Amino acid sequence: GTAVHAGAEFSHRALLLGREIPPLEEGLAAVEQSFKEGAEEDVDWGETTKTTALDTSRKLYAHYHVKALTQVRPLAVEQHFFLKVGTVPVQGYIDLIDDVGGVDFEGVTSAGQPTVVDLKTSKASWSQAEADSDPQFTLYSLATKISCVRVDNLVNLKSGPALTQRPSTRSKHQLRVLTEDYEE
Repeated sequence: GTAVHAGAEFSHRALLLGREIPPLEEGLAAVEQSFKEGAEEDVDWGETTKTTALDTSRKLYAHYHVKALTQVRPLAVEQHFFLKVGTVPVQGYIDLIDDVGGVDFEGVTSAGQPTVVDLKTSKASWSQAEADSDPQFTLYSLATKISCVRVDNLVNLKSGPALTQRPSTRSKHQLRVLTEDYEE
């Protein structure tokens, strides 16, 4: 997943700077560089091989490049945050804050809605219920004060890579519960 994130981050940063979507080959080079750096560490490849893992990372990024990048309008990339949840200090990085525009019922394109996006790679697609209840998204919402969140989930299926996007909204109640959980 880290290598796929590196390719996405490379492309998101180019878009954030007002550039065109980088060519696929440049994104794949970022994936390969990240993979190479990570593979130098002591990695347990489990049931797969290093070559298969790299191939999967390349395929997942290529799918993201084609299916998602044309829709992304970054407001922030790898946004660092530090906050106290109750009395507990927490810090982290948010993959992407996207300016998600829309089209209303009359076909008019609206200004964007800031949306916190987390890119996930997994063996199975996230359900809407998982996106609606994941505490990581609630934490990100608390950190950014943005209620709209979305998981961009890349899965390597037997039929090939798939991208599922699950938008969700965080409520004040969820933010309160998260704070209470951190306090316990």
